[in-house]
Amino acid sequence: MAEAKTTCANCYEPMHGSYCYACGQKDIGTRLTIKVFISQMLEALTEVDSKFWRTLRELTLNPGRVALNYINGNRASYINPVKYLFVCFAIYFSLTVITGFHEIYVQEAVNEGEGSQVTQEEVNSIEVKEDNVQVQVSAEAIRDMLRNQLNLLVFMSIPLTAFFLRWQYFRAKHNYPEVLSFLCFIVGHSYFLSIFLVILMWLFDAYQKDIRTLLMLALFFFGARVFFKMGWIISFLGTIATLLLTVISVLVVGASLVLINLYIA
Repeated sequence: MAEAKTTCANCYEPMHGSYCYACGQKDIGTRLTIKVFISQMLEALTEVDSKFWRTLRELTLNPGRVALNYINGNRASYINPVKYLFVCFAIYFSLTVITGFHEIYVQEAVNEGEGSQVTQEEVNSIEVKEDNVQVQVSAEAIRDMLRNQLNLLVFMSIPLTAFFLRWQYFRAKHNYPEVLSFLCFIVGHSYFLSIFLVILMWLFDAYQKDIRTLLMLALFFFGARVFFKMGWIISFLGTIATLLLTVISVLVVGASLVLINLYIA
């Protein structure tokens, strides 16, 4: 008769029962079988109190409370906010590329930045000037940056926005890492909910990029009320100010990426 395993395969501590007292790993035997793999997958997906489902559920119902619980030490119950942001953005971004919405976003963003366009007759009637060439080069550089480095634009602008928010809401006495955690939860959940928006827009062949912005502002508004402990009016005014700070952060980071690509590439 084979001798029963007495040590944990993960941390090598003595086993007492089916779970290791030191690291919490379950004893599944010497080999990972199909049966064990499927049972663990179903357990992770269906467990009501799992980190994933609890984070999704509570961020939808009360995003500010999740951030408060997390910074107050209840971290084992939730997904790390930075990891949550990365995962949700990766899924959202992949869907926008597959559906073609990412390229539409790039073109619309550049067209809005260029402002009024010169008609073809006007272009043919004047000589090409150096300034005009620079504008075209800049537009193409913006397209390349948004097309290839949107992930960097998102992840670099969030820490800068959090820095602004730290001082905008200084009376709440949250430090920078705490505000950054709150913002990662908010932005990450806005991308998670936007996954369903992308699917709906793809099914109905209707792209509206402003819906995601409104969704993120709504999440921030309700989350900030709880996290920063503010009233309705102050929260509304603060959300508008946050939108302006976010735009500034995106412009600063975006311009930096464009300049880096122009002078290094």
